[in-house]
Amino acid sequence: MPDTAKPSIHVFGRLEPLCPSPGVGPIDLLWEAKDNTLTASCSFGRYENNKHVLQGEAVSGLHATIDWNGRKDPMSIVTITDYSVNGTFVDEEKVGQTVTLQLFDGSTVYFGSQVRIRLEQADYRYTFHHYHGRSKTESVYTHYTIGRQLGSGAFGTVFKATQKVSGSVFAIKTSWNTIDMGRAVLCAAQEAMAMMKLEHENICKLHEVFFRLDGEIADMVLEYVDGVTLDVFFDQSLSELHAKELSYQLCAAFRYVHREGVSHGDIKPNNILVAGTVRPVIKVADFGLARIKGNMNMTQLVTDHAWTAPEARQQILTHGDDVTVAMCSDWDSWAIGCIIYQLLCAKPPFRSSDPQHMGFRPNDDSINWAPLDRCSAPAQHLVKELLVEDPAHRFQVIQALGHAWLAGYVPYQVAFNGVRFTKLPAPGAVLEGTPDTSGFVDGQEEGVDVDAEGEDEDEDDMDMDVEVEAVAVRARHQSRQPPVRRRVQPRRGETYRSKAGPQQLVGRPTPPARKRAHGKH
Repeated sequence: MPDTAKPSIHVFGRLEPLCPSPGVGPIDLLWEAKDNTLTASCSFGRYENNKHVLQGEAVSGLHATIDWNGRKDPMSIVTITDYSVNGTFVDEEKVGQTVTLQLFDGSTVYFGSQVRIRLEQADYRYTFHHYHGRSKTESVYTHYTIGRQLGSGAFGTVFKATQKVSGSVFAIKTSWNTIDMGRAVLCAAQEAMAMMKLEHENICKLHEVFFRLDGEIADMVLEYVDGVTLDVFFDQSLSELHAKELSYQLCAAFRYVHREGVSHGDIKPNNILVAGTVRPVIKVADFGLARIKGNMNMTQLVTDHAWTAPEARQQILTHGDDVTVAMCSDWDSWAIGCIIYQLLCAKPPFRSSDPQHMGFRPNDDSINWAPLDRCSAPAQHLVKELLVEDPAHRFQVIQALGHAWLAGYVPYQVAFNGVRFTKLPAPGAVLEGTPDTSGFVDGQEEGVDVDAEGEDEDEDDMDMDVEVEAVAVRARHQSRQPPVRRRVQPRRGETYRSKAGPQQLVGRPTPPARKRAHGKH
């Protein structure tokens, strides 16, 4: 039985043997502090310089590493990376060489063999106990295999995931309540309500939602595809035709959203995602601050960024919970005006006079109209009608596709091959969606921001680059020890997971998307 006593502050998990013996006992997984640096990487294998030496014929010199990201909340993440010949098995599935998978409380971890070894002292099969993270018995984990983290923000963290039944790849956005963000799950519920109303080629699709019964965690299953965030196009000096292509798709998305009685309320380039850069397709994401006509809405929040409407903060102070969908729709129109300006001019329409509040301040800031002079008269007119300080006289996005600049335009016909990108994202920015597949894209291992404001983390939180550290550990071991050659004889009928990892599994065709809520098993 596992030790239920409160663990030492230096212990982040434990491996409990399935068949304890004098040679195989519990393994406490520790983090260490050296030279003001926190390290939480544990190596396993036959070589003596491993942190945990496992003496067995089925064990490689460097067999695997287990790493912790240092967090002590629901986003406490432990991963395992396999470097072995005979295999490392998590929940009886082979991981695959150089593949990294996430471990959950209750996961089984086998080093070298799935079956019991005759020699008791070499039976390295364990149950993993995680002192800070989530359990594998939660509903979302019975339906999805969770891959690496794609990004994080103030309202959640996004992971790559594979649906177990179909093999289809999705993104899972997990939100949880904290002392600072006690309404994060309520925000996720409101986002899910908004997205369930929307079905459009330029809107990220919601597949399903899991709400834990204690009300503390929500998991939204979303689309997943390659792409970039819209701000990649801001510094490219686009032609007016390229700017029109992106502007049309953006306006088409929000004309539909507003007609459905939903307002986004937090439009910014990080929430506008573009699938592909040859014939790009816009996807609008992150409806966490949306307002929905005729539904219960949480107290409206507003974030300060360069696309925040000038009246937004005062309206919230004045109206509180009574901020209407129409008011938020006006905010959306202003933000879209700022974005179209920047697509046309490759620079923002104004510079804020207050570095603490990046939004437009009517009494202190002014819009620089001069760069628009190089654009056509209809393009100038649309932008100037959207960037009107008084929302009562501001042009509405719902009318934009009837404006002279966009009327009659046919999208998806313009190729962007000739656009020379001076600022491409790191491989895989956090994104959602294409019209016909599914949508968050791979993010940088660290630093990809799903929500622009980010998240203030506790000082004792550690950001671990697990992959880099694990590869470095492997390189150190290989430089010190000769390679071990061993012939592997697969059992009859056995199939191995691709080295590319669970995201490459091929299964049955994806069933029609269903939107449903699940409770904890």
